[in-house]
Amino acid sequence: QERDKLASIQQLNQVLENQLRTEIANLTGQLAESKTNFDWLKSEKAAVDKERVDLIHELDRLKLIVESSHEKEVDLKADKFVIESLREKIKSLEDQLNQERNRYETLNGSAL
Repeated sequence: QERDKLASIQQLNQVLENQLRTEIANLTGQLAESKTNFDWLKSEKAAVDKERVDLIHELDRLKLIVESSHEKEVDLKADKFVIESLREKIKSLEDQLNQERNRYETLNGSAL
């Protein structure tokens, strides 16, 4: 009877040991899968961080372009004003020239 108990305990011990080995193997597999997933997530995070840095640099570059464009727009408005002023001066000088020409022709015509 003691032998039967001992055999029964050894059999139960063997069953529990097998279950424990199976559970350890399952947990080891899950751990390996988790490590793989963690490594993948780390590489994805690194890629996202790099992309974020690239986007920040691109944004800074675009801000500079916008600032430069605004400065050019201000310069163009100033140039447009200068050009308009020059056109007015040219028109005024053309008018003066025409007046002088008319006066000359009038003086020349009355001298004849």
